[in-house]
Amino acid sequence: GVIVLPVAVNSNYIGVSFVSSPAVTNEDLNLLAVLQKQLVSLKIGNTNIGDSALGIIGKCSQLIFLQLNNTKITDSGMPFLNSLQNLRSLNIVGTNISAKGIQALQKLRSLQSVYLYQSKVAAADWPGLAKLFPHTILDTGGYSLQKLMTDTVFLKAAIKK
Repeated sequence: GVIVLPVAVNSNYIGVSFVSSPAVTNEDLNLLAVLQKQLVSLKIGNTNIGDSALGIIGKCSQLIFLQLNNTKITDSGMPFLNSLQNLRSLNIVGTNISAKGIQALQKLRSLQSVYLYQSKVAAADWPGLAKLFPHTILDTGGYSLQKLMTDTVFLKAAIKK
C-alpha cells in the first residue's frame, strides 16, 4: 500500500507516500534506509507514527518535502529533523507540536514553509516564531474569506400548475 514514484523523468530521486497505509510501523519505515539518499518527498500524514519514527526519517538527508500531518509526533521528536538540511516544506497540521518543537528547527536554513494549523502552537507564540524564522512562511491556516455578492446564487422555486 506504499506508493514509491520517481519525481521526474531521468532522475533517481523518488517520493514515497503512505496515504494508503495508515497502519505504518517503525519496521516499515526502516525499509526507507536503502532509499535515504534518493528520497526527496515523504508523505506519512494520517498515520500512527510517533517520535521514534522521526529518528528514522531524520536519516533521509535529501528530504525536501515532509508531511507529518495528523500523526502522534510531539516536541520531543523534533530535534531528529535537524539533520534534514535540504528540507523546504514541513506539514505538521493537527499534531501536538508546540512553539518549543518549532524552535528546535532553527538550524534548518532551507526551510521555506511550515504548516501549523491545528497544532499546539499558541497565538501568543507567533511573533516570537516569526522572529526566529524570518525567511520561513509559518502558515497558521484557518483562513476565512470575505463573502461577496457575486458568490451568492439566487434560486427561484418552480411554480407547479
